Amino acid sequence: MDWISPVSGLVGALIGGGVSMYGTRMTLSTQLDAQYRQTHLDLEKAAAAERGRITDLLAPRLVALIDHLREWQERPATDPERPHAPEYAGFNAEWRRRLMDAQLAALEIPRDDVRDLFTEAFESFRWWRSSTAAIDPLHGPLESMEDVIEYLVMCLFAFRRDVPVPEPTDGMKIARRSWEAWRAEMQ
Repeated sequence: MDWISPVSGLVGALIGGGVSMYGTRMTLSTQLDAQYRQTHLDLEKAAAAERGRITDLLAPRLVALIDHLREWQERPATDPERPHAPEYAGFNAEWRRRLMDAQLAALEIPRDDVRDLFTEAFESFRWWRSSTAAIDPLHGPLESMEDVIEYLVMCLFAFRRDVPVPEPTDGMKIARRSWEAWRAEMQ
């Protein structure tokens, strides 16, 4: 009896099965890679849409804060020696309402660094008359607060693009120093 015929059949079957299994594995691997890439793209699109939704939610609230500050900046000063100090009667109620609205919207920000910047600014704005009194001798507290809000807008759009927040502007640096000095004084 010829022993090569059965062995060659067995070897052929093993090689054929291995090739088939390898082909199946490669096909499955290609399909899984494609599914992974598609899932990754879908997640990126969903994250971008969420960042867009949060930006669309928060941007109008920041604009409302700036509008309120500008409205009060345009009021005539009651004390000619302090031209940057308009009469504040009536400012607080609307300011607090708009600030609370913006604060609630900022809680939606999932990125800690951006949310922390907003929290820091909004907390200081709660005490705006005390904490901003000595911010910038060339500008009044309203102009200084506007500078900070403009920096927050830049941070918001950096968040939307999913890039790091920009370096603090001079207005933000001055405001931070003032807030820190005010907090230290209060303790």
